[in-house]
Amino acid sequence: MTRWYLKKEGGEWRLDLRFLEESIRENTRLLVVNFPHNPTGFTPSREQMDEIAELSARHGFFVFSDEMYRGLELSTATLPSASSYIRRSASLGGLSKACGLPGLRIGWVSSHDSWLLNRIATLKDYTSICASAPSEILAIAALRRYDELTGRCRGIVRGNLELARTFFKERDGLFEWYEPSGGSTAFPRLLGEPARGFCDRAVAEHGLLILPDSVFDVDWNHFRIGLGRSSFPEALSVLGRMLSDRAQGRWTGA
Repeated sequence: MTRWYLKKEGGEWRLDLRFLEESIRENTRLLVVNFPHNPTGFTPSREQMDEIAELSARHGFFVFSDEMYRGLELSTATLPSASSYIRRSASLGGLSKACGLPGLRIGWVSSHDSWLLNRIATLKDYTSICASAPSEILAIAALRRYDELTGRCRGIVRGNLELARTFFKERDGLFEWYEPSGGSTAFPRLLGEPARGFCDRAVAEHGLLILPDSVFDVDWNHFRIGLGRSSFPEALSVLGRMLSDRAQGRWTGA
């Protein structure tokens, strides 16, 4: 397995398509992508996705596209689902993120590959059998108001993103800010101390849940913040008090 990491350039995340192409081998069978990306919030352009589609067609590998944050694009138009234009692909979608309805536990897989869809349906039948009927009814109602629901969630994320951008840029001696272009998460970099200890203290001493980059199998000293809740301003205030405690030497942990 080859990991394909985003690059950091000038406070932004970049997609390294050259690395992808150079990493393809004769035995490459599957490419897994996640856009808008969790935790960075990176969203590719249509041209970049077209390049991925062309590589798939040329080399014959399958593309699995995790699109749970699709519909929460902030600075680009919503891309078509990968399964609609990449022949050998499957797309994963759902209502949890873009519609703000995680309690329904409803999602889907779309693909041109009928054999794959039948295998997934068989696995579902032998594990959880089916989804909750009330959840399915509510999901149908949500899909009928999809634009309204995603618009509401984008509005919450955009408002919180503006607050986060100001907060972290005003503290540029403590953090490096990387602007997300989609999704409901951001991934700033902590300066001056390990992110893991910082996040551990945040939850243990302040009840603030932020995730260190080690959770995502990288070691860049970043941490993830969530931008999708209306209570985000209160969480940002808690982080501000935590930083004030640090500045005044009131850490209780190591």
